[in-house]
Amino acid sequence: MKELKFLIAILIIIGISGCSEYNPSHDDISEDVDISEYNPSDEDIVDIHGEITNIDIFMRFIENINQGIKDEIKIVRYTIEGDAILRDLEYDGENIITTIDTTRDRYGKRHVSTFICKTIIIEETEEMNHYKHYLLNGCNQENIDTSILVIQK
Repeated sequence: MKELKFLIAILIIIGISGCSEYNPSHDDISEDVDISEYNPSDEDIVDIHGEITNIDIFMRFIENINQGIKDEIKIVRYTIEGDAILRDLEYDGENIITTIDTTRDRYGKRHVSTFICKTIIIEETEEMNHYKHYLLNGCNQENIDTSILVIQK
């Protein structure tokens, strides 16, 4: 009888563990997992730890939003480990459709999410050499990364 109870308990534990959600941490990602590197195009805005290329393309995008002109850009931001996080911004004349792709980030959530925002606001800071922080505003979701770029004035 004890053996039967023990066997039932083991089966219950196996059944419960089989139903739990697997959520790997960065320690679970093996070296052989294929994380494609991203090679930015000449039109991409690239942010490598605050060193930003193609700021003029970003500023043209902001101006186009202010004038109601449709436009789209891609921002490539690199993590400390060198993984690319891609952010596509498309202005359709009314909304800013944003897609964030973190599938190449070995230590992040590794997923793609899309949301819609109304505007871009600028927060200016006086600390640390004066920065302009560009943020999405009026988004249809909460708890999302609204930070687009931080540019030194």
